[in-house]
Amino acid sequence: MSTTIVYIRPDGGGWGPITAMAGLTARLLQADLHVVARRAGRLRRAATMLPRLRGSQALLVIAPVPEALDLITLAPGLRHRYGTVIGWVIDCWWTSRIPVSVRRGRLYDRLLVTEKEDVGPWRRATGLPVDWVPLGADVLGAVHRRGGAGSYERAVDVQRMGRQPEAWDDDDAVAALCRRRGLVHGARPPFGATPEESYANVLDADAAAKALLAFTNLASPAGYTHPTREYVTSRWLDALALGTLVVGQRPREEGSDELLWEGATLELSPTDVASGLDALSRELADWTPARAEDLQREALRRIDWRPRVSEVASLLGVASPVLDAELEELKAAAGPS
Repeated sequence: MSTTIVYIRPDGGGWGPITAMAGLTARLLQADLHVVARRAGRLRRAATMLPRLRGSQALLVIAPVPEALDLITLAPGLRHRYGTVIGWVIDCWWTSRIPVSVRRGRLYDRLLVTEKEDVGPWRRATGLPVDWVPLGADVLGAVHRRGGAGSYERAVDVQRMGRQPEAWDDDDAVAALCRRRGLVHGARPPFGATPEESYANVLDADAAAKALLAFTNLASPAGYTHPTREYVTSRWLDALALGTLVVGQRPREEGSDELLWEGATLELSPTDVASGLDALSRELADWTPARAEDLQREALRRIDWRPRVSEVASLLGVASPVLDAELEELKAAAGPS
């Protein structure tokens, strides 16, 4: 059975990890990848309410936000080609934005959400089977490209990444407090000319640091974050994939303990920078490359994309020798648990 993936690529540079995931998923499933970077017109949205004929192929729609599920109408051969159609929603916590076409339409057979807490709300809203397939990271790919995490040159003690609480947001002030404690602070990575370059800069910064500074969205809100729900994002997972400890304030939600294990993070005060850096200084006092290796090895076991893609493949009813081979390689790289 052949597979088609439609990825609704959003505007902005913050979606680098999901863009990379879409490409990786297509490669692992030996699927045709169609990247859609435009909105659906009114007539196309209306077409989502129409039924489809059943074919023999499989379709996966990767939607960054719920309303992007409407873009399924841009899938080639939608009306007659596919026997199984699945939507995978990344920022699934915006449940008030589930489109009418998904609540009442007949194009999707199943939905996947990245947050465990959202399985029930999506089932009730759509009447469809809904499964939890969480965010991940390309840990095995990191090992392929860079080698083991213990071999990285880590000249930075704590790397700032993304939005921060007000107390931690002034890089110059935080860097000065770091210097007083003998710590090297890394300012935010530069933007690249493309989202792909920006994301590559993020990964380079992760790999060059012993610890990454990141706080849950409830401690460091922004206009694009949910005001009441907190959730794990790629900031945490990409860092752990490279053997980098994540420090700050981690999200607390139903599935977070399965993604962020004990020892993967260090809690720091979002309001008291001095005490937070004191705690970090103590934590890093006996840091060795072996700790980075341990973090990366656990990341191979827990958060690599390949087992998630394998679950998606099973639901789509497709098989791929490429995926099977890399699952075996992942198992060997992770070693015994």
